[in-house]
Amino acid sequence: MTHAGHQNLTNGVMMHLRRTTRASLFSPLQRSIRIHGVSTCLRIEKIYWDILSNLARREKTPLSTMLSDWDIQARTNHDEIKNFSAYVRVRCVAHLLQQMQTENIAL
Repeated sequence: MTHAGHQNLTNGVMMHLRRTTRASLFSPLQRSIRIHGVSTCLRIEKIYWDILSNLARREKTPLSTMLSDWDIQARTNHDEIKNFSAYVRVRCVAHLLQQMQTENIAL
């Protein structure tokens, strides 16, 4: 994607957010979740929990399994992920952008 195309997509996403976003989606939620069988807390905004739930449902896998897989991928493909919450947010956005490109959705 060209820089101009990326900028147009970014502007479109921001306009969509301004029109449709409820304040509750920005509220951070902390949930206890098991990653590799170890209980940990993940604090991300509600909108990301919604995206994660939809992704897990679509993949027909428990959320904890999906996040465990993401953790393995992060540790395998990157030197060190210091902020797993940020990594999860980026994965959610990357998935949505990929889906939009695949389905030719313009905002």
